[in-house]
Amino acid sequence: KWIQEYILGITEKCKDIKKQSLKKSIIKTAEYMKSHFAEKLLLEDMANYIHINQSYFSVLFKQHIGKSFSEYLLDIRMNEAKMLIKENLNLGEVARRVGYQDTRHFKKMYKQYLDKNTNQ
Repeated sequence: KWIQEYILGITEKCKDIKKQSLKKSIIKTAEYMKSHFAEKLLLEDMANYIHINQSYFSVLFKQHIGKSFSEYLLDIRMNEAKMLIKENLNLGEVARRVGYQDTRHFKKMYKQYLDKNTNQ
């Protein structure tokens, strides 16, 4: 019986270590996103980078960061866009600097973002 309890204890410790490791990986992923937001960032690539499946990554990301992957990336990009617009850059340049190749799509996303976040 004591062997069984010992093995269960070790198993629980291993699970805790794995959870902490995943949490650190998710936080590092979020930090990476902050410094590489203008690049093409895909949830699938981030999940593969930390060697977990996409669905599980998505759940863990929201759990530890408080926003979905796409919401978090959008927040980073749009907050940067707000600052760039204040510098009087044209919208095409702003779009490119925050990771959008299509200026029209950027304008649409920016307007939706502002509408959503000013009505809260």
